[in-house]
Amino acid sequence: MPRVILGPLEFLHTGIHGALCHRPPADVEYVLMNATHTMVLPTRDDTIFSAQAVFDSVDFGRQSTVVHSSPWPVLNASHWIAETDDLGIMLFCGHYIWNEAFTTREARRATRSATFAAHVQQRVTNLLTAFAHDSCKAVLVNTEFERRRAEGYLSAVGHPALAETVAGKLRVLYPAVAPRPRSVVERKWQEETPLTVMFCGRNFAEKRGASALRAFARVLQAWPDTRCIYIGEIPEDAMTEHHQVLQQIRHFPTLSHREVFAYFDQAHILFHPGMSESVGAVFIEAAAAGVAIITAAGPGYEHIEEWFDRGGASLIDRRTVAPAAEESAFAAALLELRRDVTLARRHGLYNYAMVTEGCLSLQRRDAILTPLYSRGSHEASPLTLDHFERRPEQAILSMTSDDLMLARNAYQRSTGRQGQALEVSYEL
Repeated sequence: MPRVILGPLEFLHTGIHGALCHRPPADVEYVLMNATHTMVLPTRDDTIFSAQAVFDSVDFGRQSTVVHSSPWPVLNASHWIAETDDLGIMLFCGHYIWNEAFTTREARRATRSATFAAHVQQRVTNLLTAFAHDSCKAVLVNTEFERRRAEGYLSAVGHPALAETVAGKLRVLYPAVAPRPRSVVERKWQEETPLTVMFCGRNFAEKRGASALRAFARVLQAWPDTRCIYIGEIPEDAMTEHHQVLQQIRHFPTLSHREVFAYFDQAHILFHPGMSESVGAVFIEAAAAGVAIITAAGPGYEHIEEWFDRGGASLIDRRTVAPAAEESAFAAALLELRRDVTLARRHGLYNYAMVTEGCLSLQRRDAILTPLYSRGSHEASPLTLDHFERRPEQAILSMTSDDLMLARNAYQRSTGRQGQALEVSYEL
């Protein structure tokens, strides 16, 4: 049985990697592990948050096994794969992304310092060297859109040979979770019960919770028997503003992952008007329960059409719908699915089929991972720091995963950004 180290723990996705461990590929045993993070900093006076590291990596120890890393290059392993939802963040950002100077100045070419640009150039060279090394068997991205975007990054970095090698290792691994029992899905769509609409979003502003509450108010006015469930914290001022609709719905500030799945089992429609979505795990988990989806297409949701281009969702296309009209368009889509239960059911069952036997199925996921985990008769020499450019004034810093998270939390407290969502926008 192949033994695969999966980590570091603090960078794993609760839903996607949780499903990977709960339902691993046949004959695969996952071992969850933290790592030692090794960075190369520009000077000995720098920290991982005060300056852009010119190299980032993890080390799980010298163990004769396969490593599935999210998302860092792996030192001292002869067989590893890396998984990232945005290769650009890996190449250009690193831990310095938490510094406000990055988001306000360094992320844009016009205001970027020459020092930062030089550090990024060295960083890109080092990371491409790592991913191009024979010990790296693949670089996983989660959608075709991310693969195309990664190829765009690689074509622009000025290292054609390294970029071509890394591009050849890109593999699309769609998120996958185990489907809910078929009997649960069929029963909720056959029973003569009121439709249940669900919203799930941790960040009230980013996920546009106010729009969801106003849409709930409209659908309840037209169909008072509709069950509406809102999962996520709501600020006090918004609780006051929307107190009337909140008296008509079920609101849960937080739920466990298991509890969210239980409500997906009851839900017919997921209403998701958020500004953007990275991995899109909430859509996969809703689809696994045969839930119809209302969400956006276009900027911030470029990958969504890969899954729902032929059904499964009512999409509000931000390329054609004006921002001022978007909230009304989302509400209209909800009213339409509430009115046309046959269409909602068709969307829900289409999604369930994608998860049971289509592009979002465990079978497809396993068909990609199994050969990548297979070790050949000839193993590559492990990657070490000796493979990378390092100047005399530059410093090597190693931290355990626990120490890294403590340092990040302390840095966020010192800057007043603790608990804030990280919004990233950058130019090459």
